Amino acid sequence: MTTSNIAFADLTSHGVHPKVGAANRLDPYWDGLWASGALASWVSAESAARQERTGLARVPAPLAMDPQEAWEKFVGGYGWRRKLEVLGVLGSWRTLSAEQLAAFVGAPSIAGRSRLMDAAFACGLVDHGIFTSGLVRTHLSSRAKLFRPSGTDVFAKRVAPMLTYPELTLVTGGRKFKTGGQYDRHNLLTSELALRVAEFCDVGTVLGETYSTVDLLLGSGIGKPPIVKRNQSADATIVRADGMRVAVEITASVASLKEKVHRWAERMSTDSFARTGLNILFVGAPPPDRPHGRSQDEFLRILRKTIRRVLAEYPGVPGANLADRFWVAMWEDWFPAPGMVTESFLTLRAHRLSPGARAPWREAGILDEFEVPFEPHDPAAMTAVLSGAATVASPPVWLRRRYEPVPLHRYAMAKGGFDSVPVPHPQKPPAGAGQATPAARTSVARASARLSNAPSPDEGAIS
Repeated sequence: MTTSNIAFADLTSHGVHPKVGAANRLDPYWDGLWASGALASWVSAESAARQERTGLARVPAPLAMDPQEAWEKFVGGYGWRRKLEVLGVLGSWRTLSAEQLAAFVGAPSIAGRSRLMDAAFACGLVDHGIFTSGLVRTHLSSRAKLFRPSGTDVFAKRVAPMLTYPELTLVTGGRKFKTGGQYDRHNLLTSELALRVAEFCDVGTVLGETYSTVDLLLGSGIGKPPIVKRNQSADATIVRADGMRVAVEITASVASLKEKVHRWAERMSTDSFARTGLNILFVGAPPPDRPHGRSQDEFLRILRKTIRRVLAEYPGVPGANLADRFWVAMWEDWFPAPGMVTESFLTLRAHRLSPGARAPWREAGILDEFEVPFEPHDPAAMTAVLSGAATVASPPVWLRRRYEPVPLHRYAMAKGGFDSVPVPHPQKPPAGAGQATPAARTSVARASARLSNAPSPDEGAIS
């Protein structure tokens, strides 16, 4: 792909707060953050306390609060929806920089010293991490701060039982809340790609790993029997406005690539594109600063060769060539230098196989509805994911606000045997509507106000 380069700062943003936009965030690919490997250094509230007791470290004063005091600060005060969004975003994307988390929830304050995140850490909900390098500042207020869900049962035992049905759906989407973390570089690259797509490309929504399972993409998520055996996930899912899905697989190594392609091809070979709307996009992102690593061209050659060999075993259903739905791109095709992006990224231009042709790989813009048309059997069913995505905290806040969320209270009422709200409608909003927390809940009417979708004052441009 040879297209002109553009600075992030020169592109029109679709909604992210400018303080934490792509032009101002640390770049997890180009900024030399992985000199010591692909994993960050992490600390939980429990491990921090142990290290301080043994004299190995001193916990910073803002984090050294009593766990019960931290719990009261987290569930009390203002901004209840934002606190739940923080948990939902971290549970979906697994590992985020402070700047990425701030961009997802529309709260630039999280990128600095945040009382919300301090309390979440001290009560055992969130781990703090840092890139490991002899030259990077390592105190927790630096730009290199990272977050992930802590591997504790605090959410399951203390938070989940106190949530309403819409609140629990906002955080978990009705699925198990994932704790702990893995593959830090991989997760940060996935999250960064999703944020850049949401900020600069014309898409319906983007969803994290939790909402990118094979079952949601090819099973119960499209009205088919659930897929429960060996239910792998893509790293992320991009959804066009017409409902077409693009499952993203970020790969920095070709070690397990063949097995991964096999699994997707096997699952997708029995359904037509019109019924699933599913594409698979493999994005090669090997470290750019490894002196003895494979070159970009060599990595791309191996990536293409592996996919081509596997797809030869899966011709697909009649009239629907499976190779049309497998795409390949390299990170540097879209982001060739720090702070720069190519025009090809704006439509996610990538390559797919053209069996039998003299040039076997042909290029197209995945997000271009003319180059990659999609005619679903059931258009309404394919686009239902957009209102569903507005109900969960995985997508960036500006994408969620484009669509009316699913009215979950109706499902809760139906389950309880009611066809209308079983309390009188209030004559005027209760004090603090939209800011209330669990301690302030007194009625169904007030409970619904806890999830007000009104933008918060510090969301700036996305308001």
